Amino acid sequence: MAALVMLELCDRCACDNRSTADPNFSQLKAIIPSQYESRLCCFKDHPSDNGFSATLRLPIGTKEEAMKWKREFQETSKTILRLSKTYPHVCQKVIFREDLRCRHNTRRSYSKDLENIRPSSKDTQCKATMTIVVKRTGIKRTRSTDRHLPKFPMIVNMRFIHNHPLNCADVQVTSHGAVSSPTTAETTSLNDSLDGGSEVQEVKESLMTFSNSLMSKVENDPTTFLPAVKSFLASSQKLKTDSALISALHTFGKYCDAASSFSTNRKNKLSTLKRKGVQPTAVARRKKAAL
Repeated sequence: MAALVMLELCDRCACDNRSTADPNFSQLKAIIPSQYESRLCCFKDHPSDNGFSATLRLPIGTKEEAMKWKREFQETSKTILRLSKTYPHVCQKVIFREDLRCRHNTRRSYSKDLENIRPSSKDTQCKATMTIVVKRTGIKRTRSTDRHLPKFPMIVNMRFIHNHPLNCADVQVTSHGAVSSPTTAETTSLNDSLDGGSEVQEVKESLMTFSNSLMSKVENDPTTFLPAVKSFLASSQKLKTDSALISALHTFGKYCDAASSFSTNRKNKLSTLKRKGVQPTAVARRKKAAL
């Protein structure tokens, strides 16, 4: 027996008068997780693309719950979503935001016609996208016009317009978003160990230990550590993309001894030059020229 989807039209938006029992909503109801109370704020059919676009509001108020909803959505919709853009420095009214795209759109930087793509290629330039926003609740909003708060702080804007099959084995997803098929058992096992296993927990504990140690040093010796930490934070705010952050993490601490190493090598070269002897005939020639 199929689970009952708790989807209702939003009474706070200027939505049309259709009922959620309308056949046009059947595709939406089939792909959203059933255990959440969802409000449909906007819906638009795209018959030519065999899809639709919709805006949902959900009673989810944390990043962790939003990530859980995204994983469950991928399971029910049989799709895999990749990060298109992240927002590490969200504004005061937003807790979390992510822009997502279908994995069948690799965002190539050069122009290429669909006719030239190999039949086996997974890059179909799929136009399906999703944006997840979790707004902050519990703060004074004298100028806010969002009538969904505080009950429905999460916004989901989706364009469910896929130009490839969704019900085949190669797009089945697991709870952490990895491909699950009979031919990829080893890959799934590896993803399980990396994504949800002990390695992630160990990294989280190491980061927490490092953070606590750094804060302790700032508190105990602010004169020494405070200027350096402020400079570190100012540099981190300039990292606007994930690739810049990853590059900074890979190079962090690698060049801290570069200046001292260069100075040591230079001194060694100078001392080597001083130790080199001078031929006696050269000394004699110099004394003779002086006379």
